[in-house]
Amino acid sequence: MMGSRSVFQIPWEHPHKIEVQSIIDALVAARGFAQGYLVDIGCGSKPYLAIFASRVSNYIGVDLPHSSVDQPPKADIYADAQQLPFKAFSFDTALSTQVLEHLVQPREALLETHRVLKPGGVLIMTAPQTWGLHEEPRDYYRFTRYGLQYLAESCGFHIEYVKPRRGVFALMGQSLACYLFRRGDPGFLTAKLVALLNRFFARLDSRYSWEDWTLGYILVARKTTGGGDG
Repeated sequence: MMGSRSVFQIPWEHPHKIEVQSIIDALVAARGFAQGYLVDIGCGSKPYLAIFASRVSNYIGVDLPHSSVDQPPKADIYADAQQLPFKAFSFDTALSTQVLEHLVQPREALLETHRVLKPGGVLIMTAPQTWGLHEEPRDYYRFTRYGLQYLAESCGFHIEYVKPRRGVFALMGQSLACYLFRRGDPGFLTAKLVALLNRFFARLDSRYSWEDWTLGYILVARKTTGGGDG
């Protein structure tokens, strides 16, 4: 059922098409690392459950009761990412998508993630490098690949890989689509123009990408020693 990336496609008219699609594609590429018991930290509405459902035996969502202004979370457990209510070595996989920038103490959250993972357990995490203010005032950080790698390694993770999510033209197109959607009148013409922008810049980015300027990164890392065990 989930053998093709085409199953997970966001409509071109969506104002965040390029950003969300970059996350989906990165997670689809990384889902082979997922197994066993998975905890989705900052799960929101669990938008990526379908990507991992066939890979894991249990999918537990954790979030705060009022974490988003858009819609209530579909969390199985309400908790802070910096104080997870689980025993050490409870999970095989931890998922965190676009959460780290909203945490006052992101390192504490990664230490907690390390603590609840089993030895050899895997962290799959996305975070932004370039994005506008959102979910204010709880919007604190942006991350380079080196910042993400340093945080993960300092918490006891071994890096499998850190990869950019698209390049400079995707960043340009996404920024223009957001601007147009916010400044224009919502409706048919705006949606069609957003779709044209998204298609044009996505194609341009696939041909002439410069990944130093990127929307963000995906990091896949494995629990080793030290870090947050306790």
